[in-house]
Amino acid sequence: MEPREFIDFLKIPEKLKCNTRHSWTSSNRRESVAEHSFRLGLMADLLRTEFPNLNMEKVIRMCLWHDLGEAITGDIPSFYKNENHEELENEAIENTLNILPKNIGTDLKSLFQEMSELSTDEAKLYKALDKLECIIQHNEADIKTWLPLEYTENLSYGEHEVAWSAYLMKLKEEIKKDSIKKINQEVFVMEEFKNKFLELFEQEDKEALVSYCLSCLENNTMDVLDLYIKILTPALNDMVCKLEDKRICIWKEHVKTGIVRTIVEASYPYITKKRDSLGAKKDVTAVVICPPEEYHDLGARMVVDFFTICGCHAIFVGSNTPYQDFYNAIDVIRPDIVAVSVSNYYNLVVTKKIISDVKVAMDYPVKIVVGGAAFTEDDDKYKMIGADYLAKTFEDIRMVVEARN
Repeated sequence: MEPREFIDFLKIPEKLKCNTRHSWTSSNRRESVAEHSFRLGLMADLLRTEFPNLNMEKVIRMCLWHDLGEAITGDIPSFYKNENHEELENEAIENTLNILPKNIGTDLKSLFQEMSELSTDEAKLYKALDKLECIIQHNEADIKTWLPLEYTENLSYGEHEVAWSAYLMKLKEEIKKDSIKKINQEVFVMEEFKNKFLELFEQEDKEALVSYCLSCLENNTMDVLDLYIKILTPALNDMVCKLEDKRICIWKEHVKTGIVRTIVEASYPYITKKRDSLGAKKDVTAVVICPPEEYHDLGARMVVDFFTICGCHAIFVGSNTPYQDFYNAIDVIRPDIVAVSVSNYYNLVVTKKIISDVKVAMDYPVKIVVGGAAFTEDDDKYKMIGADYLAKTFEDIRMVVEARN
Protein backbone atom coordinates (compact mmCIF):
# COMPACT_ATOMS: atom_id res chain seq x y z
CA MET A 1 0.00 0.00 0.00
CA GLU A 2 1.54 3.27 -1.11
CA PRO A 3 2.34 5.74 1.72
CA ARG A 4 -0.02 8.45 0.36
CA GLU A 5 -2.73 5.87 -0.21
CA PHE A 6 -2.23 4.62 3.35
CA ILE A 7 -2.39 8.13 4.89
CA ASP A 8 -5.45 9.14 2.90
CA PHE A 9 -7.38 6.01 3.87
CA LEU A 10 -6.69 6.60 7.58
CA LYS A 11 -8.79 9.76 7.39
CA ILE A 12 -11.89 7.54 7.24
CA PRO A 13 -11.35 5.45 10.41
CA GLU A 14 -10.20 8.64 12.15
CA LYS A 15 -13.90 9.56 12.16
CA LEU A 16 -14.45 6.63 14.55
CA LYS A 17 -12.56 8.72 17.12
CA CYS A 18 -14.93 11.61 16.50
CA ASN A 19 -18.28 9.80 16.28
CA THR A 20 -19.76 9.07 19.69
CA ARG A 21 -21.89 6.13 20.79
CA HIS A 22 -25.01 5.95 22.89
CA SER A 23 -22.92 4.73 25.85
CA TRP A 24 -21.24 7.00 28.39
CA THR A 25 -17.93 6.58 30.24
CA SER A 26 -17.27 6.61 33.99
CA SER A 27 -15.94 10.16 33.61
CA ASN A 28 -19.36 11.28 32.37
CA ARG A 29 -18.71 11.79 28.68
CA ARG A 30 -19.90 9.96 25.59
CA GLU A 31 -17.57 7.20 24.45
CA SER A 32 -16.35 7.18 20.88
CA VAL A 33 -16.85 4.30 18.46
CA ALA A 34 -13.07 3.86 18.36
CA GLU A 35 -12.91 3.45 22.14
CA HIS A 36 -15.56 0.74 22.04
CA SER A 37 -13.68 -1.13 19.29
CA PHE A 38 -10.35 -0.78 21.11
CA ARG A 39 -11.60 -2.34 24.33
CA LEU A 40 -13.42 -5.01 22.36
CA GLY A 41 -10.07 -5.99 20.86
CA LEU A 42 -8.52 -6.11 24.34
CA MET A 43 -11.34 -8.36 25.55
CA ALA A 44 -10.67 -10.80 22.72
CA ASP A 45 -6.92 -10.82 23.35
CA LEU A 46 -7.44 -11.48 27.07
CA LEU A 47 -9.64 -14.49 26.35
CA ARG A 48 -7.09 -16.46 24.31
CA THR A 49 -6.73 -19.15 26.98
CA GLU A 50 -10.50 -19.51 27.31
CA PHE A 51 -10.84 -20.23 23.58
CA PRO A 52 -7.59 -22.02 22.67
CA ASN A 53 -8.99 -23.58 19.50
CA LEU A 54 -10.07 -20.30 17.93
CA ASN A 55 -8.05 -18.04 15.64
CA MET A 56 -7.90 -15.11 18.05
CA GLU A 57 -5.97 -12.91 15.61
CA LYS A 58 -9.04 -13.09 13.38
CA VAL A 59 -11.37 -12.32 16.31
CA ILE A 60 -9.27 -9.26 17.22
CA ARG A 61 -9.40 -8.10 13.60
CA MET A 62 -13.20 -8.46 13.65
CA CYS A 63 -13.37 -6.39 16.83
CA LEU A 64 -11.21 -3.63 15.36
CA TRP A 65 -12.96 -3.45 11.98
CA HIS A 66 -16.61 -4.27 12.76
CA ASP A 67 -17.88 -0.68 13.16
CA LEU A 68 -16.04 0.77 10.16
CA GLY A 69 -19.33 1.80 8.53
CA GLU A 70 -20.07 4.09 11.48
CA ALA A 71 -17.25 6.34 10.34
CA ILE A 72 -19.74 7.35 7.65
CA THR A 73 -23.16 6.76 9.21
CA GLY A 74 -22.40 7.47 12.86
CA ASP A 75 -23.51 5.16 15.66
CA ILE A 76 -27.13 4.08 15.80
CA PRO A 77 -28.13 2.21 19.00
CA SER A 78 -29.44 -1.31 18.38
CA PHE A 79 -32.92 -0.47 19.66
CA TYR A 80 -33.17 2.39 17.13
CA LYS A 81 -31.78 0.44 14.19
CA ASN A 82 -34.03 -0.65 11.32
CA GLU A 83 -33.42 -2.32 7.97
CA ASN A 84 -32.77 1.00 6.28
CA HIS A 85 -30.02 1.81 8.78
CA GLU A 86 -28.46 -1.61 8.20
CA GLU A 87 -28.47 -1.08 4.44
CA LEU A 88 -26.84 2.33 4.76
CA GLU A 89 -24.11 0.96 7.03
CA ASN A 90 -23.42 -1.99 4.72
CA GLU A 91 -23.23 0.37 1.77
CA ALA A 92 -20.79 2.59 3.67
CA ILE A 93 -18.59 -0.43 4.43
CA GLU A 94 -18.65 -1.57 0.79
CA ASN A 95 -17.76 1.87 -0.54
CA THR A 96 -14.97 2.31 2.00
CA LEU A 97 -13.38 -1.07 1.31
CA ASN A 98 -13.49 -0.37 -2.44
CA ILE A 99 -11.01 2.47 -1.84
CA LEU A 100 -8.37 0.02 -0.66
CA PRO A 101 -6.02 -1.96 -2.92
CA LYS A 102 -7.86 -4.98 -4.31
CA ASN A 103 -6.03 -7.61 -2.27
CA ILE A 104 -6.65 -5.79 1.04
CA GLY A 105 -10.24 -4.87 0.17
CA THR A 106 -11.07 -8.44 -0.87
CA ASP A 107 -9.62 -9.82 2.36
CA LEU A 108 -11.63 -7.40 4.49
CA LYS A 109 -14.84 -8.04 2.55
CA SER A 110 -14.43 -11.71 3.33
CA LEU A 111 -13.96 -10.83 7.01
CA PHE A 112 -17.11 -8.71 7.04
CA GLN A 113 -19.08 -11.47 5.30
CA GLU A 114 -17.96 -13.93 7.96
CA MET A 115 -19.06 -11.50 10.68
CA SER A 116 -22.43 -11.01 9.01
CA GLU A 117 -23.11 -14.71 8.52
CA LEU A 118 -21.91 -15.71 12.02
CA SER A 119 -20.94 -19.03 10.48
CA THR A 120 -17.75 -19.52 12.50
CA ASP A 121 -16.95 -19.59 16.20
CA GLU A 122 -14.63 -16.63 15.65
CA ALA A 123 -17.53 -14.54 14.36
CA LYS A 124 -19.80 -15.74 17.17
CA LEU A 125 -17.21 -14.77 19.78
CA TYR A 126 -16.72 -11.30 18.29
CA LYS A 127 -20.50 -10.77 18.22
CA ALA A 128 -20.98 -11.91 21.81
CA LEU A 129 -18.18 -9.68 23.07
CA ASP A 130 -19.62 -6.76 21.12
CA LYS A 131 -22.87 -7.11 23.06
CA LEU A 132 -21.20 -7.68 26.41
CA GLU A 133 -18.82 -4.74 26.12
CA CYS A 134 -21.81 -2.47 25.63
CA ILE A 135 -23.43 -3.62 28.88
CA ILE A 136 -20.15 -3.45 30.80
CA GLN A 137 -19.82 0.17 29.65
CA HIS A 138 -23.37 0.93 30.75
CA ASN A 139 -22.60 -0.54 34.17
CA GLU A 140 -19.53 1.69 34.45
CA ALA A 141 -21.49 4.83 33.52
CA ASP A 142 -23.85 6.86 35.69
CA ILE A 143 -27.24 5.15 35.61
CA LYS A 144 -28.81 8.51 34.82
CA THR A 145 -27.43 8.09 31.31
CA TRP A 146 -29.61 4.99 30.85
CA LEU A 147 -32.86 5.21 28.95
CA PRO A 148 -35.99 3.78 30.64
CA LEU A 149 -36.02 0.72 28.39
CA GLU A 150 -32.45 -0.14 29.39
CA TYR A 151 -33.47 -1.09 32.92
CA THR A 152 -34.89 -4.28 31.41
CA GLU A 153 -33.05 -4.41 28.07
CA ASN A 154 -29.61 -4.45 29.69
CA LEU A 155 -30.47 -7.53 31.74
CA SER A 156 -31.20 -9.69 28.70
CA TYR A 157 -29.05 -7.98 26.06
CA GLY A 158 -26.61 -10.47 24.52
CA GLU A 159 -28.20 -13.62 25.99
CA HIS A 160 -28.77 -15.13 22.56
CA GLU A 161 -25.24 -14.35 21.39
CA VAL A 162 -23.54 -16.02 24.40
CA ALA A 163 -25.70 -19.18 24.44
CA TRP A 164 -23.17 -21.23 22.44
CA SER A 165 -20.43 -20.94 25.10
CA ALA A 166 -20.50 -21.98 28.78
CA TYR A 167 -17.77 -19.43 29.57
CA LEU A 168 -19.62 -16.59 27.85
CA MET A 169 -22.86 -17.47 29.65
CA LYS A 170 -21.01 -17.30 32.95
CA LEU A 171 -19.48 -13.96 31.95
CA LYS A 172 -22.90 -12.64 30.96
CA GLU A 173 -24.30 -13.71 34.35
CA GLU A 174 -21.61 -11.76 36.21
CA ILE A 175 -22.28 -8.67 34.08
CA LYS A 176 -26.00 -9.06 34.79
CA LYS A 177 -25.29 -9.12 38.55
CA ASP A 178 -23.52 -5.77 38.20
CA SER A 179 -26.49 -4.35 36.29
CA ILE A 180 -28.96 -5.54 38.94
CA LYS A 181 -26.80 -4.10 41.73
CA LYS A 182 -26.67 -0.76 39.94
CA ILE A 183 -30.44 -0.73 39.38
CA ASN A 184 -31.13 -1.62 43.03
CA GLN A 185 -28.93 1.23 44.23
CA GLU A 186 -30.82 3.62 41.98
CA VAL A 187 -34.18 2.28 43.25
CA PHE A 188 -33.11 3.08 46.83
CA VAL A 189 -32.21 6.65 45.89
CA MET A 190 -35.47 6.98 43.96
CA GLU A 191 -37.51 5.81 46.96
CA GLU A 192 -35.84 8.40 49.17
CA PHE A 193 -36.64 11.13 46.65
CA LYS A 194 -40.20 9.88 46.18
CA ASN A 195 -40.94 9.86 49.91
CA LYS A 196 -39.68 13.42 50.33
CA PHE A 197 -41.58 14.53 47.23
CA LEU A 198 -44.88 13.04 48.41
CA GLU A 199 -44.45 14.56 51.88
CA LEU A 200 -44.12 18.06 50.43
CA PHE A 201 -46.78 17.33 47.82
CA GLU A 202 -49.35 16.41 50.46
CA GLN A 203 -48.46 19.55 52.37
CA GLU A 204 -48.94 21.54 49.15
CA ASP A 205 -45.68 23.31 49.91
CA LYS A 206 -45.05 24.58 46.41
CA GLU A 207 -41.97 26.64 47.16
CA ALA A 208 -40.18 23.84 49.02
CA LEU A 209 -41.16 21.16 46.51
CA VAL A 210 -40.11 23.11 43.43
CA SER A 211 -36.83 24.01 45.12
CA TYR A 212 -36.26 20.37 46.11
CA CYS A 213 -36.85 19.06 42.60
CA LEU A 214 -34.65 21.66 40.94
CA SER A 215 -31.81 21.17 43.43
CA CYS A 216 -31.86 17.42 42.78
CA LEU A 217 -31.81 18.03 39.02
CA GLU A 218 -28.97 20.50 39.40
CA ASN A 219 -26.76 18.28 41.58
CA ASN A 220 -27.53 15.28 39.34
CA THR A 221 -29.17 13.14 42.03
CA MET A 222 -32.32 13.05 39.88
CA ASP A 223 -32.60 12.64 36.13
CA VAL A 224 -35.26 14.73 34.45
CA LEU A 225 -36.74 11.72 32.62
CA ASP A 226 -37.01 9.85 35.91
CA LEU A 227 -38.63 12.88 37.48
CA TYR A 228 -41.30 13.00 34.78
CA ILE A 229 -41.89 9.25 34.42
CA LYS A 230 -41.40 7.89 37.93
CA ILE A 231 -42.47 10.83 40.08
CA LEU A 232 -44.66 13.45 38.40
CA THR A 233 -46.80 11.11 36.28
CA PRO A 234 -47.72 8.82 39.22
CA ALA A 235 -48.33 11.86 41.43
CA LEU A 236 -50.89 13.16 38.91
CA ASN A 237 -52.50 9.78 38.27
CA ASP A 238 -52.72 8.73 41.91
CA MET A 239 -54.14 11.87 43.52
CA VAL A 240 -56.62 10.77 46.17
CA CYS A 241 -58.72 13.07 48.31
CA LYS A 242 -58.18 12.20 51.99
CA LEU A 243 -60.33 15.01 53.38
CA GLU A 244 -63.54 14.48 55.28
CA ASP A 245 -64.97 17.59 53.63
CA LYS A 246 -65.23 16.38 50.03
CA ARG A 247 -66.41 19.78 48.81
CA ILE A 248 -62.84 21.03 48.40
CA CYS A 249 -61.38 17.87 46.86
CA ILE A 250 -61.51 19.30 43.33
CA TRP A 251 -59.93 22.47 44.62
CA LYS A 252 -57.09 20.46 46.16
CA GLU A 253 -56.60 18.57 42.89
CA HIS A 254 -56.22 21.84 40.99
CA VAL A 255 -53.73 23.14 43.55
CA LYS A 256 -51.56 20.03 43.25
CA THR A 257 -51.81 20.03 39.48
CA GLY A 258 -50.61 23.64 39.53
CA ILE A 259 -47.61 22.63 41.62
CA VAL A 260 -46.66 19.91 39.12
CA ARG A 261 -47.09 22.38 36.26
CA THR A 262 -44.64 24.77 37.92
CA ILE A 263 -42.11 21.96 38.33
CA VAL A 264 -42.50 21.02 34.66
CA GLU A 265 -42.02 24.58 33.42
CA ALA A 266 -39.02 25.13 35.71
CA SER A 267 -37.42 21.88 34.49
CA TYR A 268 -37.17 22.95 30.85
CA PRO A 269 -33.41 23.77 30.97
CA TYR A 270 -32.82 20.18 32.10
CA ILE A 271 -35.01 18.88 29.27
CA THR A 272 -32.78 20.52 26.67
CA LYS A 273 -29.70 19.41 28.58
CA LYS A 274 -30.96 15.82 28.47
CA ARG A 275 -31.62 16.13 24.72
CA ASP A 276 -28.12 17.46 24.11
CA SER A 277 -26.51 14.78 26.27
CA LEU A 278 -28.22 12.12 24.17
CA GLY A 279 -27.10 13.79 20.96
CA ALA A 280 -30.67 13.44 19.80
CA LYS A 281 -31.29 16.68 17.88
CA LYS A 282 -33.15 15.92 14.65
CA ASP A 283 -34.71 17.81 11.79
CA VAL A 284 -38.21 16.81 12.93
CA THR A 285 -41.03 19.16 13.96
CA ALA A 286 -43.69 17.87 16.32
CA VAL A 287 -46.85 19.81 17.18
CA VAL A 288 -48.83 18.80 20.27
CA ILE A 289 -52.42 20.00 20.53
CA CYS A 290 -55.56 19.44 22.57
CA PRO A 291 -58.92 19.37 20.78
CA PRO A 292 -61.44 22.18 21.37
CA GLU A 293 -63.05 22.02 24.82
CA GLU A 294 -60.20 19.86 26.12
CA TYR A 295 -58.85 21.61 29.22
CA HIS A 296 -56.68 18.90 30.82
CA ASP A 297 -53.41 19.76 29.15
CA LEU A 298 -50.66 19.04 31.69
CA GLY A 299 -50.06 15.56 30.29
CA ALA A 300 -49.78 17.08 26.81
CA ARG A 301 -47.35 19.68 28.16
CA MET A 302 -45.13 16.89 29.50
CA VAL A 303 -45.37 15.04 26.19
CA VAL A 304 -43.94 18.12 24.47
CA ASP A 305 -40.85 17.76 26.63
CA PHE A 306 -40.61 14.08 25.69
CA PHE A 307 -40.59 15.08 22.02
CA THR A 308 -37.89 17.66 22.82
CA ILE A 309 -35.71 15.06 24.55
CA CYS A 310 -36.08 12.86 21.46
CA GLY A 311 -34.57 15.70 19.42
CA CYS A 312 -37.67 17.29 17.90
CA HIS A 313 -38.51 20.93 17.50
CA ALA A 314 -41.65 20.63 19.66
CA ILE A 315 -44.52 23.14 19.60
CA PHE A 316 -47.37 23.41 22.12
CA VAL A 317 -49.97 26.17 22.51
CA GLY A 318 -51.95 24.88 25.49
CA SER A 319 -55.42 23.50 26.15
CA ASN A 320 -58.54 24.04 24.08
CA THR A 321 -56.58 24.54 20.85
CA PRO A 322 -58.77 26.56 18.46
CA TYR A 323 -59.29 24.15 15.60
CA GLN A 324 -59.45 26.74 12.83
CA ASP A 325 -56.34 28.54 14.09
CA PHE A 326 -54.37 25.29 14.08
CA TYR A 327 -55.71 24.35 10.66
CA ASN A 328 -54.67 27.77 9.29
CA ALA A 329 -51.17 27.48 10.75
CA ILE A 330 -50.36 23.89 9.86
CA ASP A 331 -49.41 24.64 6.26
CA VAL A 332 -46.90 27.20 7.55
CA ILE A 333 -45.53 25.05 10.37
CA ARG A 334 -45.47 21.91 8.17
CA PRO A 335 -44.96 19.50 11.06
CA ASP A 336 -43.63 15.99 10.61
CA ILE A 337 -45.67 14.75 13.58
CA VAL A 338 -48.98 15.96 14.99
CA ALA A 339 -49.79 14.66 18.47
CA VAL A 340 -53.31 15.06 19.89
CA SER A 341 -53.90 14.68 23.63
CA VAL A 342 -57.45 13.59 24.49
CA SER A 343 -58.55 13.13 28.10
CA ASN A 344 -62.32 13.32 27.62
CA TYR A 345 -63.87 10.40 25.74
CA TYR A 346 -66.50 12.70 24.20
CA ASN A 347 -63.77 14.66 22.39
CA LEU A 348 -62.89 11.68 20.21
CA VAL A 349 -65.44 12.72 17.60
CA VAL A 350 -63.88 16.13 16.98
CA THR A 351 -60.41 14.52 17.18
CA LYS A 352 -61.36 12.19 14.34
CA LYS A 353 -62.37 15.20 12.23
CA ILE A 354 -59.12 17.02 13.04
CA ILE A 355 -57.07 13.99 11.97
CA SER A 356 -59.05 13.56 8.76
CA ASP A 357 -58.75 17.23 7.82
CA VAL A 358 -55.02 17.33 8.57
CA LYS A 359 -54.32 14.32 6.37
CA VAL A 360 -56.35 15.80 3.52
CA ALA A 361 -54.70 19.21 3.83
CA MET A 362 -51.09 18.07 3.89
CA ASP A 363 -49.25 17.25 0.66
CA TYR A 364 -46.74 15.02 2.45
CA PRO A 365 -47.05 12.05 4.86
CA VAL A 366 -47.49 13.71 8.27
CA LYS A 367 -47.73 11.18 11.12
CA ILE A 368 -50.60 11.48 13.62
CA VAL A 369 -50.08 10.37 17.22
CA VAL A 370 -52.76 10.30 19.91
CA GLY A 371 -52.68 9.68 23.63
CA GLY A 372 -54.45 10.47 26.87
CA ALA A 373 -57.06 9.04 29.21
CA ALA A 374 -59.65 8.67 26.42
CA PHE A 375 -57.67 5.69 25.09
CA THR A 376 -57.08 3.93 28.40
CA GLU A 377 -59.65 1.15 28.02
CA ASP A 378 -59.17 0.34 24.33
CA ASP A 379 -55.73 0.33 22.71
CA ASP A 380 -57.23 -0.01 19.22
CA LYS A 381 -59.44 3.05 19.50
CA TYR A 382 -56.76 5.20 17.90
CA LYS A 383 -57.19 3.28 14.63
CA MET A 384 -60.92 4.04 14.58
CA ILE A 385 -60.26 7.78 14.52
CA GLY A 386 -57.57 7.56 11.84
CA ALA A 387 -54.40 8.04 13.93
CA ASP A 388 -51.16 6.31 13.00
CA TYR A 389 -49.86 5.68 16.51
CA LEU A 390 -51.00 5.47 20.12
CA ALA A 391 -48.40 6.80 22.58
CA LYS A 392 -48.64 5.85 26.22
CA THR A 393 -45.02 6.12 27.29
CA PHE A 394 -41.80 7.96 26.54
CA GLU A 395 -40.59 4.88 24.67
CA ASP A 396 -43.67 5.03 22.43
CA ILE A 397 -42.84 8.62 21.56
CA ARG A 398 -39.20 7.80 20.95
CA MET A 399 -40.16 5.03 18.55
CA VAL A 400 -42.51 7.37 16.67
CA VAL A 401 -39.73 9.94 16.27
CA GLU A 402 -37.23 7.32 15.14
CA ALA A 403 -39.71 5.90 12.62
CA ARG A 404 -40.32 9.39 11.23
CA ASN A 405 -36.62 10.22 11.15
